[in-house]
Amino acid sequence: MATASAKAASTKAATTDTRRRLLVEPDITGPRVRMGVLWFLLAMAAVTSGRMWISLLLGAVSALAGYQITKAWGPRGVNARRGPSAQGARTPSKSMPVSLPASLA
Repeated sequence: MATASAKAASTKAATTDTRRRLLVEPDITGPRVRMGVLWFLLAMAAVTSGRMWISLLLGAVSALAGYQITKAWGPRGVNARRGPSAQGARTPSKSMPVSLPASLA
């Protein structure tokens, strides 16, 4: 009986070790957490302030994302221009029909 309980204990310990290796412990310090909190606060403020503010926030974020993408792909030999990607987020396309809601017109 002592061997069966020792074998069961070692099996349980091995299962616990496997679970610990599979679980990810989040890092709650650092710039990613601060950026997430800042993004949440900005998004909540924009959503509660109205359509114009959320569209301005999302437009600014998409312009920044376009700039970062062209900056990242530039050294790899991809012929990307930084100006049009940031400008495309600021202005609507001429081929895209745009209609403003009555509250913004």
